Amino acid sequence: MRALGWFSVGLGLAKLLAPRLFRRVNGMTGEEPVLHGFGLREIATGVALLATAPSSGRLASWMRARVGRDAVDLLLLAAALLSNGRRSRGPGRRGPWRRH
Repeated sequence: MRALGWFSVGLGLAKLLAPRLFRRVNGMTGEEPVLHGFGLREIATGVALLATAPSSGRLASWMRARVGRDAVDLLLLAAALLSNGRRSRGPGRRGPWRRH
């Protein structure tokens, strides 16, 4: 659980400190303030995971919250990728991966 906590903190810092790079690496477009909010949320979850004792029943709650937030992030990423694909399609293009 500690590794997941540190991963969350690191991912949150990446979203906060380098949102443009994070967007570019993930093929995203959009507003940086959204990523800042996601970064703050990641850091808060990571700190909570690190601060909660493993024997505590609250750790399971934080884990479920983390998985739920990851699911929301994946849905938003999928929506962004689908949206970018629709905009980049033009005459003779099959999708964003086929640029001739």
